[in-house]
Amino acid sequence: MTGYTESVHAEVKEFGINVTVIEPGYFRTEFLNDAGNNRKIVSNPLEAEYKGTGVEATRNALVTVNNHQPGDVNKGAKVIVDVLTGSGSAAGKEFPLRILLGRDCVQGIRAKIAQTEKLIKEWEDVIVSTDHEDVAQQA
Repeated sequence: MTGYTESVHAEVKEFGINVTVIEPGYFRTEFLNDAGNNRKIVSNPLEAEYKGTGVEATRNALVTVNNHQPGDVNKGAKVIVDVLTGSGSAAGKEFPLRILLGRDCVQGIRAKIAQTEKLIKEWEDVIVSTDHEDVAQQA
């Protein structure tokens, strides 16, 4: 969604149209709760097949974080309204391409930046090797 939003944002900005993607972290809702019919549990969760995999780690993380999510829904909703209306906490700030909500988002984005920097550092020679010869000579 972020890539799509970046494209649309660049395309329509000159027409005075703002586009943003809202990227929330974990917010304390009933979404992960078994009760209330918010969460669907499959009849055969394939626990043995997923033992020791990322799927099992994700399942365990969701159980652990449930009812301990750091985000406050009311505060998050207020920030969204502020950003979309350019008021309150967003007053005087440039309309953002992305609205990150929650301290866990900050951690996640910083980790992604570090991961991307590492990828570029390790692979830069391969990345730039695809240029035409006349471009490579200019560098």
